[in-house]
Amino acid sequence: MIANLFKHEFRRTLPGFGLIAAVGAAVVGGSVLLTVLLPAPLNAIFSILGIGGAIIVPTAVVIWLGIHFYRSSYSKTGYLTRALPVRGSTIYWVKFAVAYGLSLLSLLVGAALAYLAGIGFTVAGGGTVADLNAYLASAWDWITSAPGWALAMIAIVVLMMPVQWLASFYLASTVGSEAWSSKFGLGGPILVWFAFYVGSQMVGLLAALLPIQVMVADGGVALETGFRNIFAMNTNDVIPVGVFLGIFALAFVAIAWGSVSFDRKVELR
Repeated sequence: MIANLFKHEFRRTLPGFGLIAAVGAAVVGGSVLLTVLLPAPLNAIFSILGIGGAIIVPTAVVIWLGIHFYRSSYSKTGYLTRALPVRGSTIYWVKFAVAYGLSLLSLLVGAALAYLAGIGFTVAGGGTVADLNAYLASAWDWITSAPGWALAMIAIVVLMMPVQWLASFYLASTVGSEAWSSKFGLGGPILVWFAFYVGSQMVGLLAALLPIQVMVADGGVALETGFRNIFAMNTNDVIPVGVFLGIFALAFVAIAWGSVSFDRKVELR
């Protein structure tokens, strides 16, 4: 049954994902072509449009997945979903796993489109593809020369970004559709999403005071412990690790909370 759940969820989500990726590719490809063909300053405008097209793909995919989760779980389709002979929490985690996988894939698609858009941006600035490749190679060399713990942190942040995004939409859909909030209609999920956003900002600010930071100086990075009042520092060389720890911890809480709500407190419309 779980395998069938995955199969059907992929069938329902892949077309939308493909459409967003195709539109993003068309926007970026068209922008790069016009950047190459048109003279300044028109080419600069389209080069910026190409960058925007690459950035919007991962964002649009996650937003669409959040909307899909809400519609497939709490609208008329929700009755069919709930009729399946499976626990609600199982359905919830299958939906989350598929959404997370597609969100990661959207980051890869966005990265590929960003490279294509970068070609247009570089050409508009008077450079060449070779210049862009040389810059990316030097950036890659700098990244790979970083300590193992720094690479691990970067990987964790990248892998956790979709979790943070999805957590906000899943919590909004589930808790925002409980008995106490369903009376507000669509306003319930919007209210819960806004509350989660404000809460994550507050948690991030408080967690920034945790005594662990990454220092970027002299072309290298170092992990330091000890209290630093980063709000009183006039430098961008300090990255408070606590911000990420706090926000990601809240995301895990939100996902678990959403699972319980989806399983036990469902109120279909």
